[in-house]
Formats: sequence, structure tokens, C-alpha cells
Amino acid sequence: MSDRPIWALDASALAEALGSGRLASLEIVEALRARAAATEPIVNGLAIPRWDEACREAERADRERAAGRARGPLHGVPFTVKENLDVRGLPSTLGLRRHADRVATEDAVVVAVAREAGMVLLGKSNVPQALISGMECDNPRYGVTRNPHAPTHGPGGSSGGEAALVASGVSPLGLGTDLGGSIRSPAAFCGVVGLKPTTRRWSSLGVRSLLAGQEIVRAQVGPLARSVRDLELALEALDPAAQAQRDPEVPPLPFVAQRADAAGLRVGVREQDGFLDASASVRRAVREAAGALEAAGATLVPIARDDDPDVLALYVAAVSSDGLVTAQRQLRGDTIADTMRELFWASYVPEPLRRVASHALPFAGEARLGGLLAASRRRSVADYWALAARRRALEAAELARFDRASIDVLLAPATVVPAVPIGKSRGLAAAAFSATARYNLVGFPAGVVPVTRARPTDAPRTRHRDRLDRLAAEVEAEGVGLPIAVQVVGRPFAEARLLRVMAVIEAWARAASDPCPVPVTPRA
Repeated sequence: MSDRPIWALDASALAEALGSGRLASLEIVEALRARAAATEPIVNGLAIPRWDEACREAERADRERAAGRARGPLHGVPFTVKENLDVRGLPSTLGLRRHADRVATEDAVVVAVAREAGMVLLGKSNVPQALISGMECDNPRYGVTRNPHAPTHGPGGSSGGEAALVASGVSPLGLGTDLGGSIRSPAAFCGVVGLKPTTRRWSSLGVRSLLAGQEIVRAQVGPLARSVRDLELALEALDPAAQAQRDPEVPPLPFVAQRADAAGLRVGVREQDGFLDASASVRRAVREAAGALEAAGATLVPIARDDDPDVLALYVAAVSSDGLVTAQRQLRGDTIADTMRELFWASYVPEPLRRVASHALPFAGEARLGGLLAASRRRSVADYWALAARRRALEAAELARFDRASIDVLLAPATVVPAVPIGKSRGLAAAAFSATARYNLVGFPAGVVPVTRARPTDAPRTRHRDRLDRLAAEVEAEGVGLPIAVQVVGRPFAEARLLRVMAVIEAWARAASDPCPVPVTPRA
């Protein structure tokens, strides 16, 4: 048994200790409850705790294990879920007061499969209001969640509460959702690992969304944890075949983990990927991770930066094709969080004025914002179908790009800046998903793994083309010491190979001179 406290052990270590009898599930839950009492007054990541129920479930898991009836590799291991995943008897509000009485009558499929595998649910984690912010995690119902590494900063969104709980030692394993980077960005900001599986790899039945019915970009459920081996264990335990029995969209493909090894793999490397320049610390992290893979036997293949603004515009167009009417209805009568105010008021701009503004902004030096504003308009059914056709073409083109370069995975930035100071995310919405949204559009699996920290020696941003660059520079100036991660993108349904590469990067990073270990104890 490790001399580390129980709350500091990752899910794999807890599973091993349970299997050997060195720990009991109830003992683990009680240790995590005590940890939450110490950290949650600062972090506030657990929106809906269920400690008493978790203790009873842990006792049952211990009795079953003692009787030789362990139901899987994670039997008795605690976990948490994002607030928008249905849990029988608990509300799924998306941080909206008007949904306070929307109590689930049954578990989401992934939650049901996890509990049938013997896992113990500790509660539901906080989210930004309406799941919209990708930088902060704040809503009028549950309050502000803070980054355990720096409580003055946000944990990212929209799975920000989940990432914060994993990073602070309250939860060893979490389930989040990712529509445009909502697992990957918080994982990167909080220094944990996260995976957005291939679209439909895990079921999304019972997952609440602000934009129910918007199907061009599909939100995908996935795990967050403290180690790559934990992600692999979660993919094994939450069997897709069991999910497929409840959800016909899930292919019953088994997951079989591969040994951490980069030998013989071809790794595409792209230091800059997206709408906004990545900070110097992010680009350094990509170079360092690439060097680690090359030293482990991988062949590196430089991939040119993709500056295509149409990719992000397509994403924005898809999720706002109703003219944001659905969002307006959901938010009506609710107190609007500070992080939401710009978007909320922008949604009410009349269409003629929106067209004028989108044409005028480029003349004011804000071409990127003008393009996004132009994309966020109401569309006809025919226009929506055209967007769906464009998305399908982009998916085929992305696979062809992998084939032309003969690459197994792509290494790229996970975010373009470090975690953002609380209250400073306004205007940076595009930065939250500019490096990640492409892989939601094409449905490819993508994971993030921490590599380093932002350093004072990382060069400051010098190219200030517009407001986005100026805001990003301010964030970078306050981000020294915060976690920096990289993103690894794989081919569809090749999660095992993707995680194999992430494990090599993780092993190198943990032996590096400035690792970013978790869990971390937050300081007020």
C-alpha cells in the first residue's frame, strides 16, 4: 500500500487496493468526504453531493466483494458526473434556476452502466450556466468553481467542476461531456487527463443539453482522471457492449488497452492549430511532447498550420442556426452570470443590425469577430441541411488528411492560452474552443495530457491583430505556473492507440524538471 493518503491515489491504485483487500470502498468514500470538507470551501466543484447515499453504496460494494461478487475492475471505486448527466432522483439543471424541479426519473446510460459495474457515485459536479462558457465555471444556482492550482483562475468549461474535483483530490474519476472542448479544455486548465471518445463511442442518452435536437455537432460523453491508465480502465469498465444494449447508436466495439509505446508510429505535429495563435508555453509543450515521442521511437511528421476560418464558422453556424432562440427560451427569467452577459445580449441583436455589424467589424480591425458574428445567424432548413453536408465533407477531408500524411495520431495544442483569471473570459469565447472544435465536427477521438507549466521565460505574445490577441496576452501574463497540456487526436474508434501515445507523453512529463502533479491542495 502506498504511503500516499487515500485521496491522492488514482482510480487504478484504488481498484488495486480494493482487489487486494488493503482498502474498503467505505473507507475510500469517507476519506474523500473528509478531503471535500477541506477543499470544497475554496474550489466549489461539487454542485450536488450525495455522501450519505455513497456511503451506503460503498457498504454494499464491500459486502459484494467479500462474497466474491465483484462486478468489474472498478467495483467499489468512487466517481462523479457532470451536472447535466441524469441521475435518478437528482436534478439536471444546467445551472439554470428555472430547471430546479427537473428531477431525473432514471440514470443516463453511462451512469447506469457505471453503477452496474459497481462504481460508487459521490455526486454531480458544477457547470457554467447553460453549459456555454469554455473558460470559466459559474452559474447563479451553484456559484463559482475555482481552479485548484490557482483559485483566482477558472477551471474551464463546461466540465469545469469535474476537472476541478479530479485535480483537487475529491474525485478519482469523472464523467463529462464535450461539445467543443468541454472535457479537454478543463482537463488542460486543471492539469488532469481527459478524453473525448469518437462520436457515439459512449452513449449520450440521458445527457441534457441546452440545444436538444441540434445534431450537426454531437456532444460526446467521456472520462476525466489523474492518469492515462485510469482513462483506459474507464473505457474497459464502462463496456460499450453494455451501452449498446440500451442505446442503438452505440457500436458494441470492445476496448482493449495497448502497452504504452511509440515505436513505429507516425505522429503528425502541429504547433499552431486553430483560429487564434497559441501562446509560447503551449507551443513549447507541443515541441517537448514531440521530442519525447521521437525519443521513444516515433517518426515525426510536420503538419502545416490550418488557418481555415470556415471550420470555426461552420461550428458556430451549426450551434446557432436557430438564431439562438432556444438559448433565449432556456435563459428567460434567469439571473444571467457575468460570463454569459455578452452572448445573452448579442442573441437579441436584430438580424439587420447583426449584418451591418459583421460587415463593419473587419474595417475596425476585428475581422475574426466579424466572421463569427456573421456565422451566428438564423438559418432556413435548406441552409441547415447545407451545413450538415459541409460537416460530412469536412469529416471525409480530415480522414484523407491523415491518410495523405500516413499518420497514426496528430499532436497539437489543447488550448491556446493557460487557465483564465476569473472574470476575464468575456470576449475570449472563440479561444476556448478554437483548438478543439474541429474534432467535434469530424467526430475523431481526442485526448489531453499535461506536459509542463507556463514559465516566465516563455515569450510574450507580440502579434496583436485584434481584441482577441490583446485579451489573450493579458491572460498569458497572469498564467505563469499554471498547467499546460497537449492534445492528441486519433483516427475514429482508435482510442487505444491514442491513449498509448498519451501514456508515453505522460511518463516523460512526470520525469521532467517542472511536472504538474495532481491532486493539488488549493490555497485560499
